[in-house]
Amino acid sequence: LGSGSGPIEAPDFIRIRVRSGDLVVAATDGVFDNLFDHQLQAIVARHLGGAWRSGASVEPQLQGLATSIVKQAQRIGQQEDQKDVITPFALAAHSEGLPFRGGKLDDTTVVVGLVCEGDAAGEEPEDRLPAL
Repeated sequence: LGSGSGPIEAPDFIRIRVRSGDLVVAATDGVFDNLFDHQLQAIVARHLGGAWRSGASVEPQLQGLATSIVKQAQRIGQQEDQKDVITPFALAAHSEGLPFRGGKLDDTTVVVGLVCEGDAAGEEPEDRLPAL
């Protein structure tokens, strides 16, 4: 995948073990350059905490969760050169000796999935580990 202006980069593939009820958030660097993990966790808790506490299904709220993550990442990304805005990208730049401050607006995509039990493909459980 790419913007057409440079070489296509191979995506990162990782394998993780998941359990029923786990929430998986996959996103582009437009999210992870602007939001720390604790900020993502807070957004998830705001959107799904009530359903989790009451035992209600969270599935109807997953689209809204993804949208909220995108909006917050873009909101922070638009704050370039704001010295009081600290982002993961700004910290990484600083550790490399670069004077970057604020957010970093970039393409922003989020996919949120809820791991559910079931044998949809007729595979053995060990074979169902998704590559993320």
